[in-house]
Amino acid sequence: TSKPSSTALRAAVALISVGIVALIANQVTARQFEYYLRANPMMEQRMKKMMGPGMMNTSQMMRRMMGLPEQRFLRSINQSFWLAGLTAAGVAILLSLLFARQITAPLQKLTRAAKKFAGGDLSQRVPVDSKDEIGELAVAFNSMAENLATNTQLRRQLVADIAHELRTPLTIIQGNLEAIMDKVWEPTPNRIASIYNETF
Repeated sequence: TSKPSSTALRAAVALISVGIVALIANQVTARQFEYYLRANPMMEQRMKKMMGPGMMNTSQMMRRMMGLPEQRFLRSINQSFWLAGLTAAGVAILLSLLFARQITAPLQKLTRAAKKFAGGDLSQRVPVDSKDEIGELAVAFNSMAENLATNTQLRRQLVADIAHELRTPLTIIQGNLEAIMDKVWEPTPNRIASIYNETF
């Protein structure tokens, strides 16, 4: 089974948080409304008449005694809490996605540049868009890439210079040996010494 994505986890946490907040707000609103009804003298008199053995508890009685306007009021409050909570959760998810994208976009650029660099493209550089840790990482990558590119160029130049320096004496040695093999020159000690001197 694959692990759930971080976006799905964020959405689940946000929805659970909204549900908990809405339930708490619902309970608190209902309790405060009951306090309001108890403070109303007419409601208190009606409650005293209805109270008796085997009657429902005060909270249930309050809900029964509420008229249509009160019930609509409580329903609209609850709907408002749910709407506000879901809106807040949606905004939170969108902002988290935006912030996550701002963090991962430079890292993705660095990853692509590093892969191309490892493949031999030493011209890769990444833009430095910030001064935070990711920006410092981009600066370090660019500095490393610059140093490696410079060192590679110096190594190539050194190999080319060495090859050039070796080519001249090897050509002379080759020419002298061919002349001796073709019997154009005699292999005298002086000629052998001159060939030997080309090896220094």
